[in-house]
Amino acid sequence: MAHNKLRDLVKASNPVSSPDRLLPNDEAVRALFAEVTHRAGNPPMSADLLDTTVERRRDMQTQKQPRLTTLPPRRPRGRRWLIPAFAGVVAVVALVVAVVLLSGNESTPDVANPTAAPAAIPESTVLTPLEVGEALNRATRDGDWEAARALYADDATYLEVGGAPVPMSGLATGDNFNFTYDWDGDGTYSIFDREAGYLMNEYVAGVEDRFSCVQADSTTVVCDIVSVGYRFLDGGPVEQSNTYTVVDGRITHLTWELTVFVGFGEARGLKIEYQDWVRAERSEANVDEALFAFLGTPLVVPETVETHRQLIAEWKAQR
Repeated sequence: MAHNKLRDLVKASNPVSSPDRLLPNDEAVRALFAEVTHRAGNPPMSADLLDTTVERRRDMQTQKQPRLTTLPPRRPRGRRWLIPAFAGVVAVVALVVAVVLLSGNESTPDVANPTAAPAAIPESTVLTPLEVGEALNRATRDGDWEAARALYADDATYLEVGGAPVPMSGLATGDNFNFTYDWDGDGTYSIFDREAGYLMNEYVAGVEDRFSCVQADSTTVVCDIVSVGYRFLDGGPVEQSNTYTVVDGRITHLTWELTVFVGFGEARGLKIEYQDWVRAERSEANVDEALFAFLGTPLVVPETVETHRQLIAEWKAQR
């Protein structure tokens, strides 16, 4: 490039020039330009051009730079409208929870489920005659004379074949088998009490099924007295039966019939054997003969029922 053109370009880029404002290291700049122009084959630059170039460099180094100011980060402005909105949501949720809690105890209607099994039909509270016989068997196994008594109507009657019917609430006579005890506590020994005594004597003797019942018609059930498991009946057969008339699930009449009776002597003999065993082996349970009413007649009353039941089972097991 020609010297004159280079000078014109330098002046155009920075026309301000003053040799007295050169920086201390401006001589190096002068030498650099002289070397460049020499190698390029151009004539040396004039002093004015070098002054102008150095001045340009000095101004660029000493020019006051603008100060950058760092602003603090801008805090995002909260959306104040969210506060009342959030409060409203909380209020709605609280209301829903309160409604659920208050309505928790209220029964909700059942929704029909087409696949669910139909509800069981409740059993009739009125027993059939055959069910009455089965209930008497359960009462014997459980030793529950009160459950058996509840099956009778209060005005039920009793008949021994060959005799005349009498009220079961009337006085009854005792026998060798059953000591006269007032089970229902009404102050009299009635036929009701005698039936209760028969049941409890069979309970202490370990009877499992007292009756074998067959329903004869809509109001009658015939129950043979079989006394399965009775521990004193090792003799000849005894054939007897109770025929019950049942109206509206309650026994209104009882007919007792004895057809065969062979084993009384041996049965009584076994009771005497049991009594002797208790005296010898369990005397502590039979102080003052408290467990027996007479010879060969166990005293079966509420206070002795469970003791006799246990001792009879032990006696029978060791025979």
